[in-house]
Amino acid sequence: MPVREFILDKKPDEIYEHFVSYFSKLGWRTRREDNVLMVEGSKDVNVWVILVLLALGFLLLWLLLFGVVLWIAAIIYAIVAERHSITIISKDGTYRIIANTDRAFKEARGFMLALNASEIVPSITISIEDMYDKLLARYVAIYGMGGRAALEKRISKLIDKGLSREEAIKRLFEKEVRS
Repeated sequence: MPVREFILDKKPDEIYEHFVSYFSKLGWRTRREDNVLMVEGSKDVNVWVILVLLALGFLLLWLLLFGVVLWIAAIIYAIVAERHSITIISKDGTYRIIANTDRAFKEARGFMLALNASEIVPSITISIEDMYDKLLARYVAIYGMGGRAALEKRISKLIDKGLSREEAIKRLFEKEVRS
């Protein structure tokens, strides 16, 4: 379940007006409880799954029972599918978005960015040892048995330019793994 936070210099009442307008255009139902905005959209149904089940059901209709079972499976899939839902919780100018599907998260993120909100990107700290291990795995995948030697050679070149070993590993990691 995607969760993100945004900073926005607007009052919850003002955001709610935009919220209702934005999601009503999509046909989603909105509601508000104190500083919590909620919206519920269409069902999270993959149309291709339904079409495949119906087509297979039609093709296998000669096996009367199996074809009918596939049609019933398509109908049950559509009925029990979960609706897209978004909850936005307001606290001191920070708005936390909780979405139950990727589409719901994409819509909520689009809504917040349309209001010029700043997304708080969670920082992930990773140790130098983990960075080295990820780099080594990458180099071994590329160079095979010579991967460690190739990595150490790149690190040595950066050390020769005045970086510490840790700084060299960080720089390589940022350049080759995170990019």
